[in-house]
Amino acid sequence: MVTIRELAKATGYSVTTVSRALNGYTDISKKAKKIIFEKAKEMGYYPNSSARSLVTRRSYTIGVVFEEKTKVGITHPFFIHVLNNFKKYIEKRGYDILLISKQVGDQVNSYLDHCRQKNIDGILILISHTKGEGIEQLLESEIPSVIIDFDTDKSNCVYTNNYKSSYQSVKYLIDKGHKKIGYIHGDLSNFSGIERMKGYQKAMEDHDLPINKLHVFPGYGYSYDEGYHTGLQVANMINRPTALCCASDGLAIGFMRAMAENHIHIPNEISVVGFDDIDLAKYVYPGLTTIRQDTEELAIHSANILLEEIDKKKTRNTTTVIEGSLIERGSVRDLNE
Repeated sequence: MVTIRELAKATGYSVTTVSRALNGYTDISKKAKKIIFEKAKEMGYYPNSSARSLVTRRSYTIGVVFEEKTKVGITHPFFIHVLNNFKKYIEKRGYDILLISKQVGDQVNSYLDHCRQKNIDGILILISHTKGEGIEQLLESEIPSVIIDFDTDKSNCVYTNNYKSSYQSVKYLIDKGHKKIGYIHGDLSNFSGIERMKGYQKAMEDHDLPINKLHVFPGYGYSYDEGYHTGLQVANMINRPTALCCASDGLAIGFMRAMAENHIHIPNEISVVGFDDIDLAKYVYPGLTTIRQDTEELAIHSANILLEEIDKKKTRNTTTVIEGSLIERGSVRDLNE
């Protein structure tokens, strides 16, 4: 079996440098890490995780807690991409991830109890609210944490600028000559849903455009079904909006399906803008104009913040806001032409 001393000799680095690189320390250069990891793979070196944990008093495991009220679950494309990007990045730093539940077999524990039992080093939290059973207890614990897509003063937070991005999508429609702009909002009891709704309202207000209450629809689960059923309502309206902003791509794509079934042409008869830029957005016809959430940036920033806190180099409760970007495709008509 290859030893760490043999790996150090092969790479030309000291045993200490090789050990710190393999253990995910942030004070080792990217160049050195690349050389060490490539040589370790070539030589078939695998660190002894038990020995490593004894030396560092870490488990090298990040817990993932997922809890939301929409019933869409972790199958939502946004969360899938965030989690996959987080997993890839964290694994390169020598960590595993573990999904944390409140029940294992017949035993029911809190999230915090489960994390302590597994000696979790840090926690990635994907939630739409902090009122769930055990979430506040987890946030108030000694375990380093980071929350994605939520804002709280009890943890590190990383999220897309939902307000500005929603405002941007409405302004884009206004610049294209639209004045009767409707909205399918998300869950108005969670952070992102509230912020996106505020962005829509403020853009309309700033441009002296009235909001027709009949053109504002609920989409609490951000789902295809809710968008579809809203589309059926809009199809039967005499006084339709010329454009519709949606709080998610799922809502927008469901809406587009209902329009197609009722022979209402997008974008000639009604324009649509989504939010998220899920993979399906570029494959529907016409392609969906939408706001892109940079799931890779969200994941990498979250991982770095969490690892820095685990290394005791940063204090808790930072907030990082990632800007969204408008992706133009074919679902919006320019009424100025």
